Amino acid sequence: MTHAMSAPSSDARQTESTTDTRSTKSGVSTPERIAFFLVLLVVGVRPLVSETYDSAIPAIVQVLNLPAGPGPVFTLTLGSLLLLAAVLTAFGRCWCQSGARYRPTGLAAGMVLLTMGMLISLFVASNRRVALTASSDWLIALSMCVLLVQLLRRPWQVRLTLCILLASAATFAIQCVMQRVVEFPETIASYEASKPEFWEAQGVGPDEPLVRLYERRLYGQEATGFFPLSNVAGSYLMLSAWLAAALAIGKLSRRNPEDDEARRFRVVFGLIAAALAVALFGCVLLTGSKGALLAGGLTAAVGLPWLWATRRLAWKSRLVLGWIMILGVAGAVVLYARQAPPASSMGFRWDYWRTTTNLLKDYFWTGVGAENFGTFYLQYKPITSPEEIRDPHNVFLTGFAQWGIFGAAAMGALVVGAGRRLAQPIKASTQPTNDAGLHKGTIGRAVALALGIFAIRTWTLLGLQPSYIVFATAVPMIAWLLTFATATVESNQFNRWSDVRIPPLAGNLVVLGVLAFLLHGMIDVAAFYPATATTWLAALAVGLAVRAQNVATTEQNNSSTGPGHRTAQLALLPLMALWAGHLALLWWAPAAAQRHLIPARNLAARNAEMASARSAILDHYRVAAVADPLDPTAPAEAAEWVMKTTVLATQPPEGPVIRKLLGEAKVLSHLATQRDPRNSSVFHTYAAVCASRAHVLGNEVDAQAAGGAARVALALYPNSPNSHLLLADTLSGWALLESGKGKQLLLTEAIEEYRQALALDAARPAEEELRRWSPQTRRRIEAEIDTLTAVLSPTEETAPTAPDA
Repeated sequence: MTHAMSAPSSDARQTESTTDTRSTKSGVSTPERIAFFLVLLVVGVRPLVSETYDSAIPAIVQVLNLPAGPGPVFTLTLGSLLLLAAVLTAFGRCWCQSGARYRPTGLAAGMVLLTMGMLISLFVASNRRVALTASSDWLIALSMCVLLVQLLRRPWQVRLTLCILLASAATFAIQCVMQRVVEFPETIASYEASKPEFWEAQGVGPDEPLVRLYERRLYGQEATGFFPLSNVAGSYLMLSAWLAAALAIGKLSRRNPEDDEARRFRVVFGLIAAALAVALFGCVLLTGSKGALLAGGLTAAVGLPWLWATRRLAWKSRLVLGWIMILGVAGAVVLYARQAPPASSMGFRWDYWRTTTNLLKDYFWTGVGAENFGTFYLQYKPITSPEEIRDPHNVFLTGFAQWGIFGAAAMGALVVGAGRRLAQPIKASTQPTNDAGLHKGTIGRAVALALGIFAIRTWTLLGLQPSYIVFATAVPMIAWLLTFATATVESNQFNRWSDVRIPPLAGNLVVLGVLAFLLHGMIDVAAFYPATATTWLAALAVGLAVRAQNVATTEQNNSSTGPGHRTAQLALLPLMALWAGHLALLWWAPAAAQRHLIPARNLAARNAEMASARSAILDHYRVAAVADPLDPTAPAEAAEWVMKTTVLATQPPEGPVIRKLLGEAKVLSHLATQRDPRNSSVFHTYAAVCASRAHVLGNEVDAQAAGGAARVALALYPNSPNSHLLLADTLSGWALLESGKGKQLLLTEAIEEYRQALALDAARPAEEELRRWSPQTRRRIEAEIDTLTAVLSPTEETAPTAPDA
């Protein structure tokens, strides 16, 4: 170790001088360095946070007190940081008059088509706030890929990016291990010890489907890391394993002259990186994602032999053969899904795809808007389909369904354009370089990045218990730093980055990882989850950058009239306008609404039935609803809170208070239906509020409004037993305010809807037994049918029609 800590030799000093001089000539300015830092911050922090494009809290999260994620403002803030990085890059290249050429990525045509599809889909989207947030985030992630290709101008920068990705992946994997070893056993033991009390506090009966669904998820013990879905976690870990393998090959395959001690360090830590790649792939088992395992294994079994067999072919021939192989694998996946048993996961996916084609017949040109698929899908979902999905589980169908024909064309253009670039050979350097070159600053960058990444992560935890925040920040940060430090070592000089050219095999392993992720995207949703999409596109940027590393034309032309300088001048003002527009049009309103939505939720959770808190809670909800005129979350959530604290409360307030609160809830829930007119659930809420007002006030107008809302909810989700049950209950209550023929017609229709609801529930497939109503619920409905039948004379009851199951 004495030799390791000794001063650099004269050759090393000469190498350092050469490298520094070369960096100066490249014209890398301070704004560009800041931009690179910002991009790495976003890439590093996203896998450590659970994100959501929707400000609404899912029902199961609300009932079971699960983490709901930091909300869309966090996602929009990260997007703003990436746009700022693009502005800084353009400004820096204008400022330092760099002649660095723009590096084509093959993504430009696809991004133009995608932008067109996104704009058109906004006219059709039901929830336009979610559509705007999700569309902008995916488009910015693609822009981040293009930007990163421009910033990765030296091999040490590529290595730094891989180390960031690997450190976050290892931290994620440790979280998965902790879930399986510690969290799940403790949660199961606590649940079993207080199961009756747990569900009684939630107001859920012991034989309700929600109990069985929760237990299936709990006892399955599928690790999710920091994500909400185990399959997304599996896809992320599989991709990260490929990146770790690429980093390991970069350490082990070098053949340049170096001293024995430096070689020993490089080999040892190369083997550690290889072991980490195996460990990451093994952690996919903890998630239970068979698709991710199969995608990674199939890519290795086919891709590696293909690289060896075609190594002497021209790149265009390799591209053609590669596309034939990829299309063949994709076709095999579709055929397998078509022949899979209905109860299998692939059978489910085939069912999703078939139903999605029915949706596309109606929205071929426009799509339904980003993250709006789950709302529109319900209109086409048969009762035999197992789940109320939010995504078609296929990356190409998702693009088609969300953004119409332009989205489908964009997905094809993105894959073809990027594939063409990735198929080209890795270019050799046309300028003299010293393969022993080192770049300073490993430790400083590691500390700065770690502090930045975990400062952002801590921001998402604010509001929780201080002890939990400390634990949830310190433990992952230690794991991140240890992994980062291990991944960076390539010699006995620990504060130096290797600037040796990335080996072609390492670059090809990155490409195989990108393809493996895309293959899993044929049957999964990871390509449209923020963290995994960002990691995937960052890996794509690494693969593209490796193919242009050390090219003289990117660094030699320093003229103020060079092509790189002119490109930066043209791009600067549009990028500044985009950044300002993103802040003003997309970020500002959700941020203003969230400042009041969070206090409303906190007060409602602590003082759900306290009269002194009702005014403050409603005030916060009102301001949040006004602050963001596109988001239905605040008014819908306020109406649900009113129902919970009045009609459903154990100690409801006095009559005048109930009437006033229900009047407020009616206005708010109607506002939610206007902002999300295709969402069946908001019409459920509006119908329930109007029905409650009709019951309290004896108002026929409210009863009619309840019936109308229930009919809309049923039209939006025609094969839902719950929608039929809602309409039946609403009609039954309305009939109490009618007399004569009108009452008889309402009761007859209510009986028919009750029978339709029972028939649809019984028609659920056998594998969905857990989702069927409990025997208690069915008995209540049957008793209601008997009661209503007794009110009607036998001659006045119409014969039931067979349900369209």
